Amino acid sequence: RERGLRFALKLTDDEHIGLFLDARPARAAVQGCADGRRVLNLFSYTGGFGVAAAAGGARSTVNIDTKQSAAVIARRNYEL
Repeated sequence: RERGLRFALKLTDDEHIGLFLDARPARAAVQGCADGRRVLNLFSYTGGFGVAAAAGGARSTVNIDTKQSAAVIARRNYEL
């Protein structure tokens, strides 16, 4: 949980997929200024910035990452 948002993490498989904890302040900043904006999240990993933007009222978010396993978790994070 982070600022009222829930995130799914996968920490026990061969490929560890979580959140970059040092990016917490940046996700908070995105959440705070996203209202009404369209957000493009490149190298999105598990979608943390996109989720934060959506929670902050973004009009739309697009997340792009080449890692399919991360995209699966990003979709789950939006559901949460």
